[in-house]
Amino acid sequence: MLVTRRFVFPSLTRKTSCENCSHFDEYNPYLVQVDECTKYHDVIIKCHAGFYLNGGKACKVCTNCTLEGKYQGQACTANQDAKCCEDQTMIVKDGKCQFAPIFCGRGEYLVPSEKEKCLPCEPGSTNPELRHRLTECTERPKQPTDTAPQAATATSYLVGLALVLYYLLSLE
Repeated sequence: MLVTRRFVFPSLTRKTSCENCSHFDEYNPYLVQVDECTKYHDVIIKCHAGFYLNGGKACKVCTNCTLEGKYQGQACTANQDAKCCEDQTMIVKDGKCQFAPIFCGRGEYLVPSEKEKCLPCEPGSTNPELRHRLTECTERPKQPTDTAPQAATATSYLVGLALVLYYLLSLE
């Protein structure tokens, strides 16, 4: 006599129902049983490395993006195939390949497009931020061209040095 095992399946309405345990196909070379059916949950299975569980009980081989001439944007997981992208700088967002946002450095500005890039600012302009996505450079502040304060400082230093020397010589 075949005995059917059952487990309790909680529902959103706080009612529970008993469900038949799923059959684990021990002859399937791709499946691994993680835990057997208990009164609290159904049998838990997974696929061997290099495979993913497609939907229910079928293991499928993970896609090798390199063999397809593409780049891996997202790795194969236990329940999802790898996602292959056309360019190595692409990432997967919301299931689609897209170029990863880039950040520019000091003295650069962002050129927005499908494939963004950073270009150096024109002479006389800059972007002081270390990591930014600014699309324009700002004009550098003008440096003072008056050298009179520097000359006055040098003169004061020399006068002070002469006084110290005069004092030291007068002590002898």
